[in-house]
Amino acid sequence: MPITGPNRTYSNIPDYVSDFVIINGFVFRPKQVEAFYRQEAVDGLRTTTVTFLTHKQTVRDHEWKLYDFLLKRMNPMDAKDSFL
Repeated sequence: MPITGPNRTYSNIPDYVSDFVIINGFVFRPKQVEAFYRQEAVDGLRTTTVTFLTHKQTVRDHEWKLYDFLLKRMNPMDAKDSFL
């Protein structure tokens, strides 16, 4: 799956997005997320990798809770649209 990034403008970001969020023991501010993607290993281990401006973090995400949250909040660009 391609890396997805947020497709948002300043005007449509709610004020509460700057608050901290805790999902699967991972604490972050959604406003600082630059990109994210998910992976599933052969042994069934599911992870979501979140990229920030200065670093990236891989989090165990067995039920895709973190990925689903980011997908709903960030409204990511389709990979084909990012090349236009």
